[in-house]
Amino acid sequence: MSPHAPPEHDTDWSRRPVGEVIDHIVDRYHAALRAQLDEVARFVEGIRLTDLVRRPALVAPLLDKLQILGEELTQHMVKEERLAFRMIRAAGGFVGVPLAVMEHEHRLAHELLGDLRVLTGDWTPPAGASSALCGLYELMVAVERDLVEHSAIEDELFARARADSHRKVANG
Repeated sequence: MSPHAPPEHDTDWSRRPVGEVIDHIVDRYHAALRAQLDEVARFVEGIRLTDLVRRPALVAPLLDKLQILGEELTQHMVKEERLAFRMIRAAGGFVGVPLAVMEHEHRLAHELLGDLRVLTGDWTPPAGASSALCGLYELMVAVERDLVEHSAIEDELFARARADSHRKVANG
């Protein structure tokens, strides 16, 4: 599936088996996000060469926030794939992993994207911006759209896992 695929509104992921939801998240969203982050890195190199000198007040904080966002998202996906998803899968929904941390990281990523959106005037390139800066802004619109869908599906999965965990504990 393309990293810029249209939203998938026709599937109710809250009713799908957790293993299928996890596979979908990793195959669709994590793979796409990794490709998008690689593409962001390529744009950043071009922006450093052209726009940083012309627009340091915009570009320096933009590059700093993009680096933080990229590192946070990359580490978050690794934690989900190596820890949270494995535990959810192994226990069939019964989890001891701190899902609140994963949800908190989702909120942080959305806050960073919000900061970036404000900094960039809702991803509106300034007059005379380089093709790299224009391309980055266009890409970030897609990253943000995908991340909203991606984290909503994960948050639903985590809520289900938490509810299953509470049910199993209550039923002993």
